[in-house]
Amino acid sequence: MKWPPGLGDDARLKDLRDVAPLLVGKDLLARASALVSLTVDAMNFDAEDGTAHIALRRRKTTTETQACLLGPDAVAALRRWLEEAGIASGTIFRSITKGGRPKETPLTTRDVSRILKMLAIRARLDASRISSHSLRVGTAVDCVAANIDAASIMQAGRWTSVRMVARHTSKLAAKRGAIARLHKLTG
Repeated sequence: MKWPPGLGDDARLKDLRDVAPLLVGKDLLARASALVSLTVDAMNFDAEDGTAHIALRRRKTTTETQACLLGPDAVAALRRWLEEAGIASGTIFRSITKGGRPKETPLTTRDVSRILKMLAIRARLDASRISSHSLRVGTAVDCVAANIDAASIMQAGRWTSVRMVARHTSKLAAKRGAIARLHKLTG
């Protein structure tokens, strides 16, 4: 099966490009600034299991990197984008000409936000609630919902404080908290 679903062999290059940062950003709990600075040489594909490692800065204020895992869906979307765009080096996510050809110009953080909002509209979601930070927060919430421990979420999101994880997942925590459990027990 060609990935991503719904993007057949006739998919436009722009569609392939737009889906790839969505999936990559979600797996990396990435800030938009990290996504737009990703380079091909920072990636290491694992042919055995279809995953990849990408070296990301540990924090906004440092150049120290951490190896982060991309799952098979994100890797498949990323590989398809790179192959179809003919990108073998340099910045991964780039602007596209009106004629549908990739430019050398990398996307900006504003472009990432615009792309995510457009994808939300296409998915019939409320785009006003979507931002470039949605990938980071959304994956943290998904991890908490899957009962993944806070230390693992902190490591994946490169957070140095559990307070950030708690802040981003507070609504889900409230739904699982004491009052929610009390109401469930008492009907």
